[in-house]
Amino acid sequence: MTTVRVDWLESTGGGGVVIDEYRPVRLGWHCVTRFTATLPDGSVLANHALFAARPVAGGTLCENGRFVAVEGGAAGTTPCRVILHDDGSIRRSPPG
Repeated sequence: MTTVRVDWLESTGGGGVVIDEYRPVRLGWHCVTRFTATLPDGSVLANHALFAARPVAGGTLCENGRFVAVEGGAAGTTPCRVILHDDGSIRRSPPG
């Protein structure tokens, strides 16, 4: 899998939504993160996501994610896959 650094990223759902503050950590068999979604109109929504965690060479693969908006409303799944490397770096699979 080709990977890119996670700083901010475009939402896998498109529509001009930008994801920020995406810093997953492993907790047992899951990866969790809080993040913000900035909509094209400038609205910022707080969210959290839960992924299945799977050991891979050099770290943990976080996949099969589900997200939910903190204030309710939006919820769903994400095809985003994130690797938490043993050296502390975090990378994600490219969109598409």
